Amino acid sequence: MRGRQWAAAVDDQPASPAAWGILIVLSLIWGSSYVLIKRGLEAYEPEMVAGLRVLVTFLCLLPFGLYSLKALRRRHVFPLALVGLVGSSLPAFLFSLAQTMISSSVAGILNSLTPLFTLIVAAALFRVRFGLRSVAGILVGLLGAVLIIGARAGVGTDGNALYGLFVVLATIAYAFSTTFIKYRLADLKPLQTMSLAMMFAAPPYIIYLLVRAGDFWTITTTSPAGMSSLTAILILGSLGTAFTIVLFARLIQMCSPLFAVSVTYTMPVVSLLWGVWDGESISVWQVAGLCTILGGVYLVNQRQTKKVRKASSPSEAGVKA
Repeated sequence: MRGRQWAAAVDDQPASPAAWGILIVLSLIWGSSYVLIKRGLEAYEPEMVAGLRVLVTFLCLLPFGLYSLKALRRRHVFPLALVGLVGSSLPAFLFSLAQTMISSSVAGILNSLTPLFTLIVAAALFRVRFGLRSVAGILVGLLGAVLIIGARAGVGTDGNALYGLFVVLATIAYAFSTTFIKYRLADLKPLQTMSLAMMFAAPPYIIYLLVRAGDFWTITTTSPAGMSSLTAILILGSLGTAFTIVLFARLIQMCSPLFAVSVTYTMPVVSLLWGVWDGESISVWQVAGLCTILGGVYLVNQRQTKKVRKASSPSEAGVKA
């Protein structure tokens, strides 16, 4: 009972200016990650892109992971394994596979499904209660994503539409990871959580890359796009993953999980701007979709803000005293 009350209380916390700042930074970096995946796929196959990305992230966080082993307890093992394998390792492959057939901007847009699945997982597994405005914010954000997809004529024009389902599966994986960080790993610091989680995520890919080491060397040295693809993956794994997943873990601990995953609403803005830079045009419907998405982010956080204002009223202050 106390666990459920604690979870509900966390959801009532307003997002601080620092949380909004982290949200913006994550949006800018993660919104650019789909372009980096696209560049990586110019030379490497999807599993190699995913493997290199996870390996670079693991190596960047390894010193912190070794230092954090002293904080590891038996109760942490399963949640950390889930965050590492389901929340990091699996999505890295699914996004790389999906982007062999759909564009990077569409992948970023479909990723906005994450808050919906986070709401479902948090409610189903941890009995977290969210108000109607939070649910409305999720639905408004999804409507914005639909508008953008419709404006771009859907995923079908980018290849096999079924490949978009790999992104949907990745968003479900993110939802499980987010809720377990929030409600099962709250006693660990963000850097401890993610560095230890990567110790579970990396081994399958390390084995794969060792087996394919010869192919990797051949592709890198002979493919015209080899070095540029490798550079893109190095940036993706270090800045786009190692740095940002620690920031994201910190954001989850600072505010409600729904607000934290609302970063997936603002990432499409960055993805579409990359599209403009790459020569694509933005229609009125796309602008309308972006505005709708941002409105969804506002609604998700609106309920918490109002509750705190109520608690700060003179009558409430008297009760607290």
